[in-house]
Amino acid sequence: MLNKTSVKELAEIFKNYGEENLSLEIAQAIADARRVEPLSKTGQLVEIILKTYRTKLKTDKEIPWVGGLHPATKVFQALRIAVNQELAVIEQVLPTALKLLAPGGRLAVITFHSLEDRIVKHGFKEWSAHNLCEIITKKPIICGPAEYEANPRARSAKLRVVQKL
Repeated sequence: MLNKTSVKELAEIFKNYGEENLSLEIAQAIADARRVEPLSKTGQLVEIILKTYRTKLKTDKEIPWVGGLHPATKVFQALRIAVNQELAVIEQVLPTALKLLAPGGRLAVITFHSLEDRIVKHGFKEWSAHNLCEIITKKPIICGPAEYEANPRARSAKLRVVQKL
């Protein structure tokens, strides 16, 4: 994908699915690098992203952490979402899940990033507005400090629950 997709398409993927602020700069750096040699390893992509961030932030830090995240996190997230069509899958599965529920049944959905959570939240609100369900969790349930300590990957998880009417 990285070796054939246009700069514009890569930038859109990074911006839309990764919410990456340097989407265009990273996409252009990928295009420049692949002219020299096709990308075949994740380490190559990581180094391109780090170099882009170092240049933009005018730093020589080995890893210029941004908001507590490794600079490559959002790009890898965006690529995973695009390749697996994760958002489209969620949009297809949610209505099917509601149809399969018996009245009084509950649907619990755990999301791991804001794009997924937005789809679930808006879907649940729409169902509630049409009297198809009752929202059980007005706000998402997130992990507490003890759970985060035991499982740091839970930091981004959000649980939302509805009950079918």
